Amino acid sequence: FENSPPLTTAFPIAYALNNLSDNSLAKVSETTTYDITECQQMETQIFTSWNEWKSNFSAIPDSCDDVFFTTNGTNVGLADELGYIPANNQNVGAWLTYDAANTGYNFNFYVHATSGCGYPITFNDTEFSERDMLSIGDADNCENDDFEIGVSTNDNDTYVFAIGFYLGHNGLSSTETLEVFNNNSKVKEFDYTQLPSSSSGEVFVGIISTVPITRIMFNEDIGSDDIYIKDLCFGVAYR
Repeated sequence: FENSPPLTTAFPIAYALNNLSDNSLAKVSETTTYDITECQQMETQIFTSWNEWKSNFSAIPDSCDDVFFTTNGTNVGLADELGYIPANNQNVGAWLTYDAANTGYNFNFYVHATSGCGYPITFNDTEFSERDMLSIGDADNCENDDFEIGVSTNDNDTYVFAIGFYLGHNGLSSTETLEVFNNNSKVKEFDYTQLPSSSSGEVFVGIISTVPITRIMFNEDIGSDDIYIKDLCFGVAYR
């Protein structure tokens, strides 16, 4: 060349890739196969089998605990409002609040009968043959037996994604629903077609949510059936 061309007009005809440590020629390989993980979006679900509920919750990443709170006299008596073992057929009030310091769990929870009945929650209602349970509204006294189960945690690493309970003697009607909440936001509502009937005994009702649960609310109709709940279950994840 009579004159040096501009550097911007030059193009390399080959590349050399060397290791920085010893300036040796680096080796390059081509990957043609990959491991691909396909994910499906999970929806908030309802289960009528405790084993199925537990199995599905255990598949959630970071899930660590499934807690089974038997509603016997000793455990019911741990409520902040009581502090003693209640007698059979005793009205224990509208609220039963369980602090983590009393249960040994990593979260707090409560049971609340919301209908305003004068006999809101009765322990071991003698008008039922079943035991270790909480009658909502007291048999033959209140018929609108609405209730909620709520949870709260004391740190930012503990979350409840699943709540379950056994429901007894509930005859379904078209106005009954089960609602799932994360704070003030409703995550899911199950109508009566999705709820199990327990008119002649008891059935498990379990929820697994896509987001942490702070409460579930069961809206029962104003019918002649008397209901109870027992044995509360919680699925806890640590993240």
